[in-house]
Amino acid sequence: MNEARSETQKDVPGIEKVKQIFEATLPPYLPSQIINKDNLLRLKELQEQGYSSVIFYDHATARDPIQILKLILDNKLTRDKEICFPIEARLYNNSKLALEPIAGANKIKLCPIITQASLDWFDFQQKKKYEKAERSPKSNPDSLRKLEEKQRLKREKLTIEKNKYDRKYFKTVVDVIRKGGSAVIALQATRKEWFEMPPADEKSKVPPVVDTLMFYLDKAKLDKVAFLLIAPSIEGEINYKLEKTGFLNPHRKYIMKIGPTYTKDKLKEPTIETAHSEGDQSKRIRRPAGKNVYAAFNELVSPERKKPPVT
Repeated sequence: MNEARSETQKDVPGIEKVKQIFEATLPPYLPSQIINKDNLLRLKELQEQGYSSVIFYDHATARDPIQILKLILDNKLTRDKEICFPIEARLYNNSKLALEPIAGANKIKLCPIITQASLDWFDFQQKKKYEKAERSPKSNPDSLRKLEEKQRLKREKLTIEKNKYDRKYFKTVVDVIRKGGSAVIALQATRKEWFEMPPADEKSKVPPVVDTLMFYLDKAKLDKVAFLLIAPSIEGEINYKLEKTGFLNPHRKYIMKIGPTYTKDKLKEPTIETAHSEGDQSKRIRRPAGKNVYAAFNELVSPERKKPPVT
């Protein structure tokens, strides 16, 4: 059915018109410089062998996904295949009438998700609302209990909705990968002011996206998958606070650093680590693929992206 729909799309003049308009709006948002462009050759080599592709990127500003989508659409091996692209659910719901025609014309499957950042923001807003109610002379213990229960139910509903979106998102990723398409994934799941390695001794509330993806790919028995790492940055920028650089920034010069391409098997290989105690020798240690990806990104991102934001 999807293949038939794709063939039908090619015959609709309106689809081509939407694609042309979309292409015409891109130039102000494309990178001024691409570093290590030759690294793309390995990805294309694997794609020619029938590999699908997953692109992990460090999400610093709203402009990053546009640059990466253009990279996929410029590749003759991927431009006619589906692209799975996650988008924050609230943004999607507010913008889908404008976004869906563009996405459909370029075979982009937009997948609404609720990020941990969205949950944290919800908790912050609810806390402020409760504190305001506490200060109100109209409040009493009974009204506060009712407010607390109402907030608890809202949070519970939002968590259920998040889990539902997550399952649908990973199912879509698997479907697109199975058909030879591409998936674009922000490594830290959302836009962050800086890149940070996950603490080695801390158990995350949410499984890292890389390892969750690996679970679904293993379950679907999909092994011919290539993983490309990309780190966008703004030339000369040291402050990635949302209010300063979080948006499209059409007047700024962007640098896109292309990292290595890994096969699924390579990402899951044990890594060589040296023990810190004197006299111990290096040994091969199997660790989750997510840690290997984070370690590679730690070498890839610009030094400015590793620092806490300037206050």
